[in-house]
Amino acid sequence: MSDRFLAIEVMNMPLTTVLLNLLSNAIKHHDRADGTVWLDAEDTGAAIEFTVADDGPGIPPEYQERIFEMFQTLRPRDEVDGSGLGLAMVQKYAAVRGGSIHVRSDGTRGSTFTLVWPHDPAPAVSKDIAA
Repeated sequence: MSDRFLAIEVMNMPLTTVLLNLLSNAIKHHDRADGTVWLDAEDTGAAIEFTVADDGPGIPPEYQERIFEMFQTLRPRDEVDGSGLGLAMVQKYAAVRGGSIHVRSDGTRGSTFTLVWPHDPAPAVSKDIAA
């Protein structure tokens, strides 16, 4: 964990839930026992930009938008434990907060999730964003 975490002050929930989901996904979907997961944070002034990266199997570009949809998994549920709700929930929490979540991967090795979490909550929540 980066030393930059020591200077960050945010509301504990739901940020804890969001980061735990991203970290557990990186671990759960890794294809090697000796894999690595990185967590970093940077205060950009208006927001904190969290990065969760791994050296796992990667996410093919054609599935990178789909992983944020409810009940979507890239592997069959009998191969990996999960409901397909985690990343959809992460995206909803980020949107309600006025932030965003993005994934980068070449589809062969490694994925990087970038969560932008504003310091001040969004002034209003549209019905389309609220769950």
